Amino acid sequence: MINSLFITNPKDLNSDILGGVQICSQEFLEVVKLVSNKFVIHNVNISQNLFLKAKRKLKIDSYDLYDIEPDKNEILSIINKHEINYIFINKAELIKFSKIIKLTSPYSVKVVLMSHGNETGDFLHELTHIHSKFSLFKKSWQKLRLGLNLFLESYYRHRYIDLVCAMSEEEVAIEKWLGSKEIFFFPRLIRVC
Repeated sequence: MINSLFITNPKDLNSDILGGVQICSQEFLEVVKLVSNKFVIHNVNISQNLFLKAKRKLKIDSYDLYDIEPDKNEILSIINKHEINYIFINKAELIKFSKIIKLTSPYSVKVVLMSHGNETGDFLHELTHIHSKFSLFKKSWQKLRLGLNLFLESYYRHRYIDLVCAMSEEEVAIEKWLGSKEIFFFPRLIRVC
């Protein structure tokens, strides 16, 4: 029996402008609902915490878009109430939720990361395509951010993520390199009208 909790930012499912993130998130959600006996969704929003906002502004954040503490008790309550045994985390930017789930859940739960790609790939692209009068400083700072994000991505995958669903064969290779325990290639859904 699969009792699922799907953790997501609601804007990643529905937005005024439908984009790739929303389409992929909706596909992930649809499949999770299909395989689940019981299904609960928990929405989290980007934190308005002044400390985290300052870190983002200064670009010293590393997967700090979300403040985990305010949602911790509600997530644990959902796990207990619905006897959740699978938790699906929609997007790698929510990866820090995996730690509180693994360390505080009274049940043995499997944590599945529904990956839309890893952030280090974005940073690497930015780093190799910076064109400005401050490029030396910017490049040096981005190198530090790249290293910190790479460390966090691997650290969390090794310790708190049981399975990563990747949407391309290239992402599967990157997930292996990052040290993901298990990887499932989740091809895009093709709909016939």
